[in-house]
Amino acid sequence: MLLLVPATLFALYRHRLFRPRPAFTIALLAAAGGFSLFLLAMIREHYRGVAAIFVASGDLFGAYHLVGFLNQQILACPALPLLLPLALLFRTPERDPLLAFTGAGSLILLVFFFWLRPVIGPAPDWDLFAMPSLLYTPWLALKLRAGFKSRPARAAAAGWCLIVLSLACSGPWLSVNTREARSIEMFKGFLKWESGHNPWAAATGYIRLGRYLSRSDLEARHPEATASFLKAIELRPESATFRRQAAAGLGALGEEELSRHHGSESHRLMAEYYLGRERYKEAEVEYRKALLLAPGSTEILEALIELFEGPLENPAQAEIYRRRLQAP
Repeated sequence: MLLLVPATLFALYRHRLFRPRPAFTIALLAAAGGFSLFLLAMIREHYRGVAAIFVASGDLFGAYHLVGFLNQQILACPALPLLLPLALLFRTPERDPLLAFTGAGSLILLVFFFWLRPVIGPAPDWDLFAMPSLLYTPWLALKLRAGFKSRPARAAAAGWCLIVLSLACSGPWLSVNTREARSIEMFKGFLKWESGHNPWAAATGYIRLGRYLSRSDLEARHPEATASFLKAIELRPESATFRRQAAAGLGALGEEELSRHHGSESHRLMAEYYLGRERYKEAEVEYRKALLLAPGSTEILEALIELFEGPLENPAQAEIYRRRLQAP
């Protein structure tokens, strides 16, 4: 919703409904700048930088991203290829604040979601990336209403075209997605393709697929759920998040040995993350959690010895772990 604040201010200012004083403008810009810096800090802390959230500049105008984004918008508004050229042809002489708001808001949301990185891939994430259509569809309708105001026959013809085009685009999609077996197979196909293009997105999808196939009424497909969780780890073995999510899913399926192993690896990876940021106490906590799940891990014991001999400066604790490492 914060993205729509500039569109609201633009519409009010353009139609002389709001004329802020310079002091208010400066305060608003300062607040916006401070909030932006806060968001960047949170992104760096929890997502390890904007690269995890936004599309890389080198891929922004690639065919994969452009076609995917266009498909998302057509799924959201199947009549878009017809409505947009018509709307651009018509001029709207009347001054309408709602038209200005929906137009500016559409542009802001389109730019933001075009830059935003899909969670799984363009096709599975179309519902999230369809949000701009909530504004550009009313904008298109307002433009066409003004253009067809004195042409009822043309308006009726255009309306029938829109209905036919919408049914032609939405019908096949609905026929697949309303049948569970077909939609699962289609989703698997997307993930297989994404595995070679965006492993992070594919791993997210395999975690989601594993959770879905873990349902009690799909017990026959639980081996597929296990395979999905393991595939996510295979694609991104260095991710503590995927290891943790897969471990939880495997545990729910009764795969205790796999669950403990990947749970331990998840904590070990988090400990290494904290070590890289010199957050040694948090690293110690994660190493201890990892050791609880894998008591005989030489790698974790050696890491704890090194941690207590080094940054934490606790030789006595290091000796305890050394004795444990040397025990038969």
